[in-house]
Amino acid sequence: MQVSIAGSMSIVVAVLAFAGFSGPAYAGVQEPYPLEYFALREVVRDVTISPDGKRVAMLKILSRDGDPELHIHNAGDLDADPFVVNADPMEIFAYQWASDEHVVMIVRQRVRDKVKRQEQSVFEYRLVVLDVVDEEFKELNAAWPQFENMLPGKPNKVIISEQPGAEPTMSLREAFRPRAYYELDLERGTKKLLIRGKIDMGQFTFDSDGNPRMGFGFDVGEREYVLYYRDPGEKKWNDAWRMSEDDFELWQMQPLQLDDAQPGNMLIRAFNGDDKLGLWSYNMKAKKYDELLYRRSDVDVVDVVMHSN
Repeated sequence: MQVSIAGSMSIVVAVLAFAGFSGPAYAGVQEPYPLEYFALREVVRDVTISPDGKRVAMLKILSRDGDPELHIHNAGDLDADPFVVNADPMEIFAYQWASDEHVVMIVRQRVRDKVKRQEQSVFEYRLVVLDVVDEEFKELNAAWPQFENMLPGKPNKVIISEQPGAEPTMSLREAFRPRAYYELDLERGTKKLLIRGKIDMGQFTFDSDGNPRMGFGFDVGEREYVLYYRDPGEKKWNDAWRMSEDDFELWQMQPLQLDDAQPGNMLIRAFNGDDKLGLWSYNMKAKKYDELLYRRSDVDVVDVVMHSN
């Protein structure tokens, strides 16, 4: 069926391989690829599995000039026809599972050929929640939305963030302000404000119960980037980690998320004395690295992907 709408842990590492070409197979003159081949978008991308493992979703482009369509398959019968969603005349820009039965999609449409200012875009964007069981969707009022967290203890609710002062075009109509974080009800489409970011602490990480546990900001006086933490129920934020803006390692290190295996710790990508980035469990209260979880001698750790359970 097709619907159209309008308006445990795996480590991902980057490996760059080079192949040399020589020998008789390349002795003759080769015809160059047509120029339009280099303008083609990925035919299949963003393959994901629903949190309960019952569905497989992916974005597919079925023709050279086509737009992405969301294909949702029954994981127990991949040969069966998928549930297909397109956004004509808009296009699906990105999507993410928000629950066993809901997908949050960002759709966009090109509405102008020229922009009047630097922050303006030729596209306008919308946030859409798709119910894959009832095969229905609803558009949500959200400015420059971003999916942040699932909430296993609160069915049909997730955490999203918005950019205050943003237009639907993803441009800013006023001075920049850090993002605001909301609990979104997927069924009703209503939002509840959880916390607003500030210049000195504007990026937050939440636990599975929706408590803000980590915040990232900048200390203007000390010219340092600061990672803050607090335990559930606490109001005061505490320093967990500081680094000068002039420190080279700052642009390579990356706090990732809470370490569920070690309460009070976070997962961080860091050198910590080595020449390759590894995955560490960092004790926020003691302000020290507790354990090296993964590192290789030939490549850096790029990111981690957590399973949905």
